Amino acid sequence: MKLSKALIVMVALPVVLPVVLDMMTAVGNAATPVPGKVIGRVVSGDAFRLNGDTVISNGTLLDGAVIETARTPSSVQLSSGTRLSLSPASRARVYADRMVLENGETYIENVVEFHLEALGLVVRPEGRSGGGSSRARIGIEGSTRLRVAALAGTVRVWNARGVLVANVAPGSALAFEPQPAASAAATRITGTLTEQRGHFMLTDRVTRVTVEIKGQRLAAYVGQVVGVTGAANAAAPSVANAPQVIAANQVQPTAAGASAVAVVGGVSAVESRAKPDDDPPGPPDGKGPPPGRPKGPPPGRPKGPPETPPGLSR
Repeated sequence: MKLSKALIVMVALPVVLPVVLDMMTAVGNAATPVPGKVIGRVVSGDAFRLNGDTVISNGTLLDGAVIETARTPSSVQLSSGTRLSLSPASRARVYADRMVLENGETYIENVVEFHLEALGLVVRPEGRSGGGSSRARIGIEGSTRLRVAALAGTVRVWNARGVLVANVAPGSALAFEPQPAASAAATRITGTLTEQRGHFMLTDRVTRVTVEIKGQRLAAYVGQVVGVTGAANAAAPSVANAPQVIAANQVQPTAAGASAVAVVGGVSAVESRAKPDDDPPGPPDGKGPPPGRPKGPPPGRPKGPPETPPGLSR
């Protein structure tokens, strides 16, 4: 009986062993990481971190790469043509179609099917009406505020639910702060109330978002600059040029020149002053290296190999 079992095992081994080896090979292949696709390059005049490793001068970007800058900016050239410059002391994760800004500030131009995400907001520079490269600077201020400066072309901002919260006009800047979830529907806007075929419309003068207003005795305010507070009504049907409907609970006349803080889609917005470095110098035709790329080592830097960036976390 024992001899018969041994013979069976010996006969079965040539058949079973290749199957087992094939299964082990398949498991091994499945566990092997597949390299991500190359989406562009990053260049800097100093050391920076790429996916947690210290890199000198330049590196190849794979989809989802994490860049951390130290004392100098890092310039990113994506294969799509989009160009980015990540400011000093900044951190971002870069994909082929988007950047997730975690800290600091970035300059973006020549946008090609690309957007930026930060603090739960989605920022997308649009093409210029007369053609040419769009340009914008986006930065996180503190831990709750996102500043968006439109330098060339309009920049549109959406909240996490896909609601348009601002059209930032060329040459202007707005600072945004997402509000608590309980205030997601809260709305506070200011502008001239108009009537179009029985619909009362208002374009907010801060965010330049057009909404339809629903409420009592609105006809009395047509043609006036008014402040409207209320709540967004997502279930109400809207007209083509005003995708949002606001149920007003207060409408009151407002001085035309009065400063205003808008709240649209649960995100507050206020005008922000221009900064000297909003639009760094660069080739007017959009050609050449990305703006912000350093031309050499910073003045006064000692000779020798670059140092490891101080204070960068992995």
